Amino acid sequence: MACATVAYDGPRRPSEEVAHIEESEVAIRRIDRFFFEGVHGQIEVLPGPHRLVVELDAWHGGRLAGLVHERSGLVSICLRARPGRTYLVRPARFDDRQFWGPEIIDERDAVRVAARAPGDPVEDCRPQEDR
Repeated sequence: MACATVAYDGPRRPSEEVAHIEESEVAIRRIDRFFFEGVHGQIEVLPGPHRLVVELDAWHGGRLAGLVHERSGLVSICLRARPGRTYLVRPARFDDRQFWGPEIIDERDAVRVAARAPGDPVEDCRPQEDR
């Protein structure tokens, strides 16, 4: 496993007690109150609800068309993380690929656990009992 960045306070916990977040064609800029710059192998979080703030950061094209670097503004999305799981944050395309929003995939089950399309309201990521 690649070196992981820890996004929680206290001593490092065993892998089966935390959730792991990876990024593909997005840059994770914030998880809750932890801010990030650059590229990360994995980010570890404690189980429970989290707000991720991401931006699209993708390269498209090839030798004939040339490479195009696609970036966006910041977009938030909620994740209810489970221990021992790995989640992949990546862009999802909407409206015939004209617009994008982040989606989060549970890599163990290969299912989408969260997505935010353009125009969707901002979710309240706090636990139900804290609202």
